[in-house]
Amino acid sequence: MPDTEILTLPLLPLTNGVVLPQMVVTLAIESAEARDAAVGALASDHRVLLVPRVGSGYTRIGTIARVESEGELPGGGRALVLRGLARAVVGSPAQSDRAGVWVNAEPVAEPTSVSGRARELAREYRAIVRGIAERLGSPRFADALQGVDDIGALADTAGWAPDLSIERKVELLETTRTARLPAPGATHAMLPPPLIVSQV
Repeated sequence: MPDTEILTLPLLPLTNGVVLPQMVVTLAIESAEARDAAVGALASDHRVLLVPRVGSGYTRIGTIARVESEGELPGGGRALVLRGLARAVVGSPAQSDRAGVWVNAEPVAEPTSVSGRARELAREYRAIVRGIAERLGSPRFADALQGVDDIGALADTAGWAPDLSIERKVELLETTRTARLPAPGATHAMLPPPLIVSQV
């Protein structure tokens, strides 16, 4: 097994959401922890580790994100525009002279080979999303999925479903194989729940 690069990144806790790879989000900086993580990221290579807070701890998998821009919100608060890049296993605390809590993070490599079953699930997922989008009169989201070739990235689009619970989004984040695609025949109100087959 090849050695994996260990990154040292500022940890930015997410108290009420999950950011998956490929997502672009605007995040209001409301806590001292978040402010310090933002300062630390901007003083280094603009990368940060977004980790959902669960109870009194954190999830074991986070999302490496890049700060695309920063600015002020209309009410005067500060915000960052972040782009999710990849999953990473949250490691031990790391020493840093920069602002924020820094941790070691091990990027999770997505499989490069895709099974025939995964391709079949991807076709079914696109068809389900297209049917729901057309029923709602908004086929643009389904059209956008046609350009997503990576099966893992396609499965992660389920994280955009507004009625998918935080717990299910955390489960989706912590699922690190291409088995994140929805179960065949699923009929969720907005998007089908992800099928979880194997985790790190």
